[in-house]
Amino acid sequence: MKRTVSGDTFFEQGDKIDDIYWEELRTIDPADVCRRSLAGYREQEKAYELKVLNDDLLIFPERKRIERISRPATENDAPPGFNAVLVSVHYLLRAREAPIAREYVAESQLTDGSFFFKGPHALPSWKIEQRFGQDGAGFIEKGKLIGGIPVDFGDVALEFLVLPRIQIAYVLWVGDEEFPPRSRILFDASADKHFALDVVWAMCNLVTNKLLAV
Repeated sequence: MKRTVSGDTFFEQGDKIDDIYWEELRTIDPADVCRRSLAGYREQEKAYELKVLNDDLLIFPERKRIERISRPATENDAPPGFNAVLVSVHYLLRAREAPIAREYVAESQLTDGSFFFKGPHALPSWKIEQRFGQDGAGFIEKGKLIGGIPVDFGDVALEFLVLPRIQIAYVLWVGDEEFPPRSRILFDASADKHFALDVVWAMCNLVTNKLLAV
């Protein structure tokens, strides 16, 4: 089947998460979900309210859909796509009641990360190098639009609270005549306590493509 762009990154056209995850979310106790994930819950609408980057989302397990209730950052800020659905639902299902560690690690330091983040699952840091490799100021400007906070790593860096318990940082070394641009994605040390690595990868695609879009 031909691979096409759908929403946030490259997936098969019409791709969606398995109904088993929606069903699991529909049947578990909302109080438990909210305690673990720090999400809110609207009883009348039977919907979870969750902030993902700069987006306030409503997640409807019974309707198997997500709606954005906040205003887009720019006219190019697309509605939630496949990665947003995948990340949001899995976060509500799997988040643990644990604080952010506030210690950054590389992907290889996550459990099994040195094996997983290769080949088709390589992190999308190359997209940051390609788009912002000579434009550190633009990187910071665009990142702020989706909730990024400048931090002191590399030449320029942004910290993103992607979900209430998950924080990551994008670090950029701007290229010059001597050295090519380089970027890294760093993870709070607790990230793999909440997600399987394929969902961590989807989260990075979500952040990267939103950053490129705005």
